[in-house]
Amino acid sequence: LHQDGDGVEGEAETGDRFGSVLLAGDFNGDGRDELVVGIPDEDVGALVDVGAIQVFLGTAGGLTTLGDVLWTRGTFGSLDDIEGARFGAALATGFLATVPDDPRPDLIVGIPASALAPEFLDEGSILWIPGSASGLDPSEFFHALGPSDPDRWGSAIAIGDFDGDNAPGDVAIGAPLGELWPGGSDEGVVRIAYESGGGYQTVPLGPGPGSHFGSTIVIGDFLGTGYDQMLLGAPDADVDVGDLEQDAGAVILYDGRQHAFDYITQDYSLVFDFPEPFDHFGRVLAAGDFDDDGFDDAAFGVPFEDLPLGNAVLDTGIVQVLYGSATGFGYHNNQTWWFDLLDFGLFADDNFGAALAAGDFDG
Repeated sequence: LHQDGDGVEGEAETGDRFGSVLLAGDFNGDGRDELVVGIPDEDVGALVDVGAIQVFLGTAGGLTTLGDVLWTRGTFGSLDDIEGARFGAALATGFLATVPDDPRPDLIVGIPASALAPEFLDEGSILWIPGSASGLDPSEFFHALGPSDPDRWGSAIAIGDFDGDNAPGDVAIGAPLGELWPGGSDEGVVRIAYESGGGYQTVPLGPGPGSHFGSTIVIGDFLGTGYDQMLLGAPDADVDVGDLEQDAGAVILYDGRQHAFDYITQDYSLVFDFPEPFDHFGRVLAAGDFDDDGFDDAAFGVPFEDLPLGNAVLDTGIVQVLYGSATGFGYHNNQTWWFDLLDFGLFADDNFGAALAAGDFDG
């Protein structure tokens, strides 16, 4: 699929970043998933990097370009297109408490550089679009601005049951330029809107200044509790292992019901390797039950990892896998993968692990 394809709305332009964000969901309830494509740097007329999403329908024969739609922020009611807003930079799907027992999921779109007005750019916002029998319905939407500016609220989004009340409509939203306390400096903030109400609650932790905590959010039941925990990436966190490793990166495993957390870096006892400057561990995350034991597992893409140890091959990249258990991530079967293990050789700037996806691909 591309924007110069037959029957596809829009046209391909340099730097659009079509496909940099992808999400699948059965928004019309017909038993087949639709594909939502994020195009965060789409231009609209003379406005640069407005952003867009494009929706392709699923059919018995696969995805079709027939009936595809291309939406920007300006598609929705009185909202305007804003230059640099990056509509579609983050996508999430889940079942929000909008229509009781509705079997069709909803879509939330992140607009991390959006604002009430252009002069407040980078405040960030999200747009909720409900599913319906006819698919995603742009006439019924809700737009919410970030609580403060400029923190790029909406850079990462996840929907799940974070407090164990069996209501799957809790929403976690990352603001990687947010300040956890007055006078902070881009340490990053994650805020949660629970389906039960009470407004936004801030995850009461985060690494130090410049960490960009909340750049990535992935959820799963890593502890086997019956509800979701969150993996929250801070890819620019500095890690102190005797020497301060700049931008080595960190991930926090957070249990919203117990308000408990585990701080994971490449110095973590379960992770092969050690922190190095500019690894950006935590930039790429994925989750799935890879060993089918009832506990979700976590994959960490580290595309700027240098191998072998000692910086011989720069930015070749690795993927690290930790396996879930009732006591957290344990030693059982933890893995580290790099391109050479798959017989593709080891080359600089491969950035292996720059994107990850989990699913049942072999049935």
